[in-house]
Amino acid sequence: MAHRDQWAQRYREHGAAGMHDRSSRPHRQPNATPAPVVRKILHLRRKRRLGPRRETEASPRRRPS
Repeated sequence: MAHRDQWAQRYREHGAAGMHDRSSRPHRQPNATPAPVVRKILHLRRKRRLGPRRETEASPRRRPS
């Protein structure tokens, strides 16, 4: 669908209110990192004072499933 068609569809569905910019943020993230893993990563970053690169080097490698 062309960009102009998207705008036209929004106007038909929502009128002038549909012409405002919308966020491009996804509504959901089905492949998001689980909350316990995020908490563990943040804990290790604070505890070891590691940045993302050194943290990756220090973590055990996971095999792709």
